[in-house]
Amino acid sequence: MTCSVVMTTYNGEKHILEQLESIYLQDRRVDEVLIFDDRSTDSTFEIVSDFIKNRKVGQKWKITRNATQKGFNENFLDGMSEASGDVIFLSDQDDVWELNKVSEIMGGVERYPQMLAVYSRKTLIDDNGDVIDHNRLGSRLSEVKKKNEDFQRISLSEQVKYGKAPGHALAFRREIREEIVRFARKHNLPFDLSVGWVAVSKDAYFILNKSVMRYRIHSSNLSNPHMTIASRVNDIDFQVRGRREKVRNLQAFMEEYGETMTSGQRKKLKQAINTWDKSINLMENRSLLGLMLMLFNINPMVNRFVLANNFLCILRNH
Repeated sequence: MTCSVVMTTYNGEKHILEQLESIYLQDRRVDEVLIFDDRSTDSTFEIVSDFIKNRKVGQKWKITRNATQKGFNENFLDGMSEASGDVIFLSDQDDVWELNKVSEIMGGVERYPQMLAVYSRKTLIDDNGDVIDHNRLGSRLSEVKKKNEDFQRISLSEQVKYGKAPGHALAFRREIREEIVRFARKHNLPFDLSVGWVAVSKDAYFILNKSVMRYRIHSSNLSNPHMTIASRVNDIDFQVRGRREKVRNLQAFMEEYGETMTSGQRKKLKQAINTWDKSINLMENRSLLGLMLMLFNINPMVNRFVLANNFLCILRNH
């Protein structure tokens, strides 16, 4: 099987060379690297161009400067549409791949024909490359629970509960690409979450239970992964925005794939949507009692850690 890497760049001169090197030095070489620069105003484009020239990889690596600025979501959607590999890896500009990342993921895809999309666990690093403790950020409390297997299938309940589709760690088979792009654009959804939703709708979404990359956390991250538990419970607006986006995502998934679910799955998903809707109203009305009662929700599609965040946020700011 062949593989492509799709990377989008914008003003990434500080760390991009380290990421390019980590992809170049993979123990299983990639067949294609497509890099799409969204009109950087720093030296990113020149750094990448020089790397391609100096490494003499111009037949397999290509950088394109967008004619107009697209934003990262459209940049990724357009970029993945041009990839030719059987498996398409998505890459941020400032992370570092372990040298066995491609071989580990490709080995899994080749061993498990039912695997349509997969992401790996990762190691968090700071701006200087030093390792950050997951627990300090509360990340482990919102992750799919790890089982004793190398590639673990993610259930619909787990995906609804945790909503995991980290674009920096994703790879997927090209055969679902058009469906991903169509779903993302139809519902105005993030490119990475759309990968997860499409794959889980076919019971074909997996996680590799080892870290094969270092994910860099800094102030410019678009997904706010640097927020600690303390900072989350101090920000009511952040919590409300997050719940509204959660509801919008779940409603889009229900509209698109509700008919393919079992009646039990549809029922639990509808209940989960109602739970998040209710949590928004309770937060806006500063209802401590209502939010406390929600902590007893037993729906497997509802993340009670997030409900606890809601409650603590209102308690702290009451």
